[in-house]
Amino acid sequence: MIRDSRPVGFQLSIYQESLKAAELVSEKITPDEVRRMLALLSETSLVIIVIDEFDRVTDSEARRTMADTVKSLSDNLVGATLVLVGVGESVDGLIGGHPSIDRALVQFKMPRMSRGEVHQILDNGVKQLGMKISDEAKNHIGVLSQGLPHYGHMLGLHATRVALDCRDLSISLAHVECAIRKAVEDVQQSIASAYTTAVAVHRKGNIYSDVLLACALAKTNTFGYFTATDVKDQLCAITGKEYDIPSFARHLEDFCSDSRGRVITLKGDPRKKTYRFLNPLMQPHVIMHGLVNKRISREQIERAALFAQH
Repeated sequence: MIRDSRPVGFQLSIYQESLKAAELVSEKITPDEVRRMLALLSETSLVIIVIDEFDRVTDSEARRTMADTVKSLSDNLVGATLVLVGVGESVDGLIGGHPSIDRALVQFKMPRMSRGEVHQILDNGVKQLGMKISDEAKNHIGVLSQGLPHYGHMLGLHATRVALDCRDLSISLAHVECAIRKAVEDVQQSIASAYTTAVAVHRKGNIYSDVLLACALAKTNTFGYFTATDVKDQLCAITGKEYDIPSFARHLEDFCSDSRGRVITLKGDPRKKTYRFLNPLMQPHVIMHGLVNKRISREQIERAALFAQH
């Protein structure tokens, strides 16, 4: 960084000096040092720092240090903006720390997109290409996306390519069904690996894939949590068999453990447990896998979506 400095003595001239970031902090960086550095930077620049996926920071000491840093910046009116992005039910749940941390932050809730908003993404895209998309195809993508624009874009892209390969300028439901297989193959490596670990077959009669699919289709509350009862309803529908909760409770516990990759997180006391996908991108991937493997039909997904809340 560059800052203005005055020479020693009575001279009125001002000169500029260059400083390296390493010169401004010690080996162990503290919230006060971060504050001083950002204060210096803000004298000559517009400072905006974005920290994405902060919910993945599991170190409690790191979370407390971040809370201290936020409070220090706020108390000293430093001209820098710090943006923390992460999944959490509240600021306390995301970073913890001071009871008064709420006053130092402006909170923006980012809900999942509505199905209509996903449809708008598709309409805007095909319009630019001089193409069309049927209502059936659009609705299927909207349901599968689960309110996540990532999947709306991905399925729209693959469906468009399938249609063009067929020399069609109108995207149909058949094109979307072909696109689903391509989207499953094109998913992020981390999602694909986590899914494989979660449903790995170790012995005959393994129902981990069906239980995970039931979790993906289960009715959820506002924060995306579902109960074992919600899973039971979907598991019975998927398999055509009657299951009671004890018969798959161990599977839910395993999904929350390292042995199955922690694809699901647990909340609540032993008498009232609720579950949620740790990575929201996993849920649509699981559903699309179920479609590709013919474990569930489009009609079943749409019926489940009628009762799901996001």
